[in-house]
Amino acid sequence: MRRPIAIARVDAPPPEVFERQYRRRHVPVVVRGLLDTWPAFACWSLDGLSDRVGDATVPVLSVQGGSVRMDPRRGLVTRPMPLRELLEEMRRGEARSYMMALPEELPAAVRDELGHLLYPEGALWSRTKVWFSTAGTRSALHFDLGENLHAQLVGRKRFTLFAPSDRRNLYGQPLLSGVPNLSGVDLDNLDLERFPRAARAQPWVCELAPGETLFMPRGWWHHVTTVESSMTVNTWWARGPWLAVIVASGTFKRLYGISR
Repeated sequence: MRRPIAIARVDAPPPEVFERQYRRRHVPVVVRGLLDTWPAFACWSLDGLSDRVGDATVPVLSVQGGSVRMDPRRGLVTRPMPLRELLEEMRRGEARSYMMALPEELPAAVRDELGHLLYPEGALWSRTKVWFSTAGTRSALHFDLGENLHAQLVGRKRFTLFAPSDRRNLYGQPLLSGVPNLSGVDLDNLDLERFPRAARAQPWVCELAPGETLFMPRGWWHHVTTVESSMTVNTWWARGPWLAVIVASGTFKRLYGISR
């Protein structure tokens, strides 16, 4: 692959500046300072959450060999797990489970400690999820249809992004597959004999630290590695005509039984 481009870091700009310089131009950026007032950023920890709400049950994905498992027809499929067990896995460094929860699937006390990210405010559609992952967990290269802010509360994650223009080089899956937004390329075991065009792809990279938020424009491919056991929150959103694409995608998923 080509030499990586480091994603720029900026102090949180006003919404109108963010809209003009990053969202409308479809440019990824790491933003500092969006989480400073969040109670979760100040108080979440493995031990603290285990003591307070460890008996709660949360939805998790299965992890095998460090990679999040995906059903070839249904995509991401969760199973219930006691939060205390997940936190203990994270403490021991065992990458076997990966929490992917809507805020309403978390205990009220924890949910109330989440703040709101600045830039999606006023959007006609938005969706937020909370992610807990053990060091070594990896998410396969894929893209999302909505604009995406990924906020790091605890631990660190490494991101590798590619622009939508690299789709052909990343061997996107067929539309009617269970995971049409998934790349055929495995960045953890890059096989240029099978996927020779991947050598032309241009990666953009960053390592996200606590308190930082990564903006990933819609359609940008991203591969994620948990460097340190992590707690993160992301919000997808859409405005204007693109909202119709989001609605159509949701209908498509329901018709074909694709989960999450």
